[in-house]
Amino acid sequence: MVTMKIAMILPSLAKSGPGIQVEALCGELSTLDCAIEVFYFRENDKSKLNFNGIKINKIDFSLASLKKLRGFDVIHSHGFFPDLFLVLLRCSGVKAAFVSTMHNFLKEDICSRYTPMKAIFYVFLWKRVLSFIPNKFVFTSIAKEYYRHFSNGYIHVVSSGIDVSEIERKIEESSVLDNTYIRDIESLKKRNLKIIGSTSIITPGKHLDTVVNALPDLPNHAAVFVGGGSGEKELMELAIKLKVDERCVFTGFKTHPLPYLKTFNIYAMPSSSESFGLSLFEAIIAKLPIVSRELPVYKELLDTDGLSFFDGTVSDFIKVVKSMDTHNNKELTTSLYKNVSQNYDMSVVASKYRPCYWNLIKK
Repeated sequence: MVTMKIAMILPSLAKSGPGIQVEALCGELSTLDCAIEVFYFRENDKSKLNFNGIKINKIDFSLASLKKLRGFDVIHSHGFFPDLFLVLLRCSGVKAAFVSTMHNFLKEDICSRYTPMKAIFYVFLWKRVLSFIPNKFVFTSIAKEYYRHFSNGYIHVVSSGIDVSEIERKIEESSVLDNTYIRDIESLKKRNLKIIGSTSIITPGKHLDTVVNALPDLPNHAAVFVGGGSGEKELMELAIKLKVDERCVFTGFKTHPLPYLKTFNIYAMPSSSESFGLSLFEAIIAKLPIVSRELPVYKELLDTDGLSFFDGTVSDFIKVVKSMDTHNNKELTTSLYKNVSQNYDMSVVASKYRPCYWNLIKK
């Protein structure tokens, strides 16, 4: 088998959803006769990805950085600045198969993170950048149709994946838990309260206010938010306003969030836009019952009989959570776990990427 040289370009080494998926993909590709190098722009002080023996290079938009990307068969970007760098590489005469993975639904994701005027500008700019990139990978046929309307070139559906055994290992790492918050959570459980939890970053697009708004009508439940984020303060203020703050725990950002999954009774996923939903897949690996906003991508990716959907309203969220209390969810969670471990483990997914890369090289 011929060795394929692949460059992965990331915005930073932060443990974000896309970064974690790329980390797992690189690990598996390196076992499939692929020589991988990772390039990134920004340093990150909180938590860094671990590429285990794969060469890592910091770059910028200088000529010297452009020269570092010569000699690769495939150059694969993830995010806006990597996409912009990809365009500059093409314009500078670098020869390779260029591809970008779209980890989100562009407009919805940007609008959830920025003010309206900034969002309009960033959406316009990223669309322009994408028009110069000849190949895109997306995770679902829904995303393919979405990007087909404003993106030139070849769009191929190739699923993302997760390292199932690594996630299982991290879930069991109880030694990294913060005892202060564990005592708070145990105190809630001693009151016979069921924990509705989330490990998502708290931003407007995640709609975690749905959980807090539901608590006045769910007196037998409490909420635990592990992740921090720009919307955390506002969510805490909402809990105080609704007088449910004594049933809420906010841990802030945690380098190791996965062990907290073992403290949850229900996982909440009220996000209005996801292209893959890494935290949902992690909750599935933890075999948690999940209440999720009904999104088309989940119907495409998963056996949705194992998920409890709500329509996005607080009233329906309350209704679904109450119905979950009366059902035995073990069979459903086991079915979802089996589906994910068989179809979305990165060892399975990576084997699909290699032929996709070869097709791009041959084009």
